[in-house]
Amino acid sequence: MYDVKALTLVLEIDDNVRLYPFEELEKTPVLNDIHSNQSIFLIFDATNELVLAYNSSSPNQLDGNTTLHFTQIEVDLPESETLGFPVFQDQTGTIWNFLGKAIDGPFAGSTLQQLPSYNAFWFAATALYPTLEVFTGNSSVSYLSTFVPSDDPTSSVPSFLVLDMILLSLGLVVVYRLIKRLPIRRMK
Repeated sequence: MYDVKALTLVLEIDDNVRLYPFEELEKTPVLNDIHSNQSIFLIFDATNELVLAYNSSSPNQLDGNTTLHFTQIEVDLPESETLGFPVFQDQTGTIWNFLGKAIDGPFAGSTLQQLPSYNAFWFAATALYPTLEVFTGNSSVSYLSTFVPSDDPTSSVPSFLVLDMILLSLGLVVVYRLIKRLPIRRMK
């Protein structure tokens, strides 16, 4: 489906994992979506290969279950507020920066709840999560078949053993660097 080293955002809500490949996010850099019955807002900056995911429920507790819908806009605001990234506006007229902070409008000073997510290569994400959804554009989602680790050397999907070896190697590098920093005491 995608190149094994294609970058993707991994978003897990209530044990449901959805991948958002950067290739798809380039087509839809401002995405209002629903994942696990939760309204979410993703913003993608292709230049910096950066994507952030937010809960798009209103930060105003008085609004109840109001879902904000975001669009990218062009405004002349100081870079100290925009951080040099695009800004977004919701249906209330509130303007939000890339970090999910309301910088102008009715919700000024409020902050959207950022959702825990991380970037991963396609092969690693699909090996780590055997059952998941993939965002394929226009908020449509396709389901991947369940991944079954294979000892077949011709298999195109890396087995869990390869991932374990990579993690073990990284752990050994960290331990080695920590040991090198310890002071050495010489006995007389």
